[in-house]
Amino acid sequence: MALLFILTAVRIQAHPIPTLVVEAVFHPDRTCELKVNLDPRLFLHEVPSTLPPIPGSWWWDQSEADRAANQDRARQYLASTLQFVFGTSQTHPTWTVQAIDSTLTTALSPTSAEVHLLASCRVEPMAEAREFKLALARSAAVPVILLNSELSNPKITPQSVYPGETSRAFPLPLKTTSPPEPAPITPSTPQNDSSTLWRLVLTSVLLAGLAGVFWLTRR
Repeated sequence: MALLFILTAVRIQAHPIPTLVVEAVFHPDRTCELKVNLDPRLFLHEVPSTLPPIPGSWWWDQSEADRAANQDRARQYLASTLQFVFGTSQTHPTWTVQAIDSTLTTALSPTSAEVHLLASCRVEPMAEAREFKLALARSAAVPVILLNSELSNPKITPQSVYPGETSRAFPLPLKTTSPPEPAPITPSTPQNDSSTLWRLVLTSVLLAGLAGVFWLTRR
């Protein structure tokens, strides 16, 4: 009933609240793979919720120059909104930005109903860093869903970060002295599919609840 109430509250708005999801995956060598699923409404308008979801045609109808300009706008938005802190040092990622299907989180296709932008990069924390934190600017229009995990561990540690807040510390893995043994080759990878499905379901539920709570507090 509580979840139904939250979803109903979200639907009362003219348009769904834009989403911002950050995923940090730590590898055995301690490098960190960062991915940010960014709703373009967040940098297209000062009040993103006043815009309807951006259709896939918005991306396809642009010239190459316009696409490059919007990719730069996405990078500027991330630089001004998110802070990635490893230990006591802030990292300034160099992002690769691509258009994706907002529902499937795959490359955008001509049949995609809604477009998001996926910013990705890989960073190497300082040797003395022991933990990772994410800080969200007070000026941010929406909260962040942060998903921390280790490549060798399927467990995902999700948390919500509101504007002006800093996430809980996530301990960095110890650097392995030798590469792990390669996994045996199998004809299919159902575990990876299950992990991806679990991430999508978990993110959807968290975003729905977070959007409802954020909307109610803004009211």
